[in-house]
Amino acid sequence: MRKSVTFHSLGSLFVATGLFGIGLSSAFAQGPNDAALVAAFGGRPPRACPTITRHPSKDEAAILVQCTMEGPFGTIENLLTNVKVQITGSRRFDPAKDTMEPKIDSQGTIYTIKGNAQAYTCSNKEGLPPNKNCVVGQFVDATGTCWKTTDAGGYRCKFESPSIGFMPMQPPPATF
Repeated sequence: MRKSVTFHSLGSLFVATGLFGIGLSSAFAQGPNDAALVAAFGGRPPRACPTITRHPSKDEAAILVQCTMEGPFGTIENLLTNVKVQITGSRRFDPAKDTMEPKIDSQGTIYTIKGNAQAYTCSNKEGLPPNKNCVVGQFVDATGTCWKTTDAGGYRCKFESPSIGFMPMQPPPATF
C-alpha cells in the first residue's frame, strides 16, 4: 500500500502535502508574470494551457494535466515534469463528483485518465539554501479526469490521486 505523507519545513512557511495543488489562496491573485514566479521560486514558470476544444489526445491530456495543476498557491508553487497520461474511458457529468471543477460544462463528456508524473512543491526560495526549496513527490498510476470548460479555454485535466514518496530539499525543475 502506498502511503501519503505530509512534510512541514520549519522556518520557511513551507507545507507540501500529498494533496498537491489544493486549497491555498494565491499570493499572486492578480495573475503573476513568469519573471516574478521564477524570481520567487526558481526553476521555470508554470506551463500555460493551450486551447483544445475537441477530445484531447493522450499527449494533449498530459499537457493539460500539467498546465491545470501548476501554479502558485500562497507561499508555494506547484510544478509537474515527466507527465504521462492514458485516457481510460468516458462518462457523463456527475454532479456528485464533478461540481468542484471551475467552469465545467455539465453537458460535456468527462474523460477518465490514469498516469504518472513528478510533482514539485516549491516554497519561496528566500532564506533557503540555493536550489533546495522543493519537495518532490510522484504521481504513480494516478487517476483523474478531463472536462470541457464553459469558456473558450476548451478542456482541462487533472490527477485526483495524491502524490507519494516525498524527497525534500530538491531543486525546482528547469524543463517541462
